[in-house]
Amino acid sequence: TVRDREGNTLLMLACVHGQLGIVEALFSHSEFALPELPVPAELNKETSSEPRFTLLVKAIRARKALDGQTKNFNETAWLTEANDLGDYPLALAVMAGWEHIVPTLMEHKAQVNDFSRLGNTVLMMAAERGNQPMVELLLSYKPKLKPQNQEGKAAVDLASTDGIRRLLQKYLIEGSLKKKKK
Repeated sequence: TVRDREGNTLLMLACVHGQLGIVEALFSHSEFALPELPVPAELNKETSSEPRFTLLVKAIRARKALDGQTKNFNETAWLTEANDLGDYPLALAVMAGWEHIVPTLMEHKAQVNDFSRLGNTVLMMAAERGNQPMVELLLSYKPKLKPQNQEGKAAVDLASTDGIRRLLQKYLIEGSLKKKKK
């Protein structure tokens, strides 16, 4: 896997910067729909200040090499791969607040209940950041609300607004009622 100096893959960078086209292209098993990129020789040198442009070119080449080896390509592994800080693509998209990236990652089996390097789920991250649209989106994927982070707190405890706290409490109550009916 091609990585930048912080250990981010192209998928991670696309999630951080809200580049849905790149996310979708990475999961398609066809050629990238990007123009041919000229690469001056000096950009191809491995240096600690390697520009993101070079990473994109390397990732395109690596992806082209994977074409025809589709049966060996494991999307789930790509989605659970963490950068040097321990963050994975779904967590990066949630932390950046890119709601439009989440459905594509979930369609390709991103795990809504995975824990970040700090022991938080993506729902906990969105609740703590006060991002109600993201919380609502993540709830549509039926995450577990009981998990606790390293401090023993659940998403409802981390909610930074009353609206999010009420939303999570309602979701918890509805989940409990559904279990009782079964």
